[in-house]
Amino acid sequence: MGKRVDEGLEDLRGRAEAAFDAGADDAAALLRRLTELQPDDAAVWRDLGLALVNDGDLLAADRALRESLRLGGADPTTQVALAHVVFAKGDVDEAVTVLTGAATQSDDVAPLRSLVEMCRVAGRPRAALDAAEKIAAQQPDDVLTMIDLADLYLDLGEFDAALDAFRRLRDLDAEPGDAVYAYHGMIEVEIRRDRWRRALDLAISASALDRHQLTTDVLAFVTAQLFGDADRPAPPREEIERRMVERRAQHRQVHVEALQG
Repeated sequence: MGKRVDEGLEDLRGRAEAAFDAGADDAAALLRRLTELQPDDAAVWRDLGLALVNDGDLLAADRALRESLRLGGADPTTQVALAHVVFAKGDVDEAVTVLTGAATQSDDVAPLRSLVEMCRVAGRPRAALDAAEKIAAQQPDDVLTMIDLADLYLDLGEFDAALDAFRRLRDLDAEPGDAVYAYHGMIEVEIRRDRWRRALDLAISASALDRHQLTTDVLAFVTAQLFGDADRPAPPREEIERRMVERRAQHRQVHVEALQG
């Protein structure tokens, strides 16, 4: 009898693992049945929580992930998953607390990356910057982190630090044509502090790399600030700044997606 029970349990475990790995619709149901048979298995509760996230059942996912942590201790992978569930439910403070705990438990930068993204979305740029600086200390050549540092320094008005980060980004980002994004960032720094001669020099350098409309319009705008409008009026400052912010966000998203693979 015991052997048949063991075989049934192993069969259920195998089907549950296969369904979970495949993202199948019945994964949560199989894993829930497995938790009934093995209620002290932290890994099964974690997988159930992740399957429930995929199903969109955040309340049940929250309970399952907390049970996994209760049984198995402070597992960073489970903590990161719980933080995202809690954030999606609207509790930013607890989500940040959970992620911060995960970051202290692991040498992996994944919790810190989640912390950067979460704090950016939540309108906490200083906390996002603190997390990005910690990643940079571990991985100084990481392009996405340098993008985050440059953007956050700029958004916080720390212009010298932003300029330095954009320069480092120009040297780090080896993707063909990506140097222009760093130049755009440096130009944006100089525009924000009304340093028009320096902005012009950078815009000329950018135009040598890129002839797309934004770079052309930026050059026209900066030239107009120094010498007045030409026959064709330059775009207004609000439009130039809006488009540069949008282009920075697009560039960052490309690197986020590349990292997610």
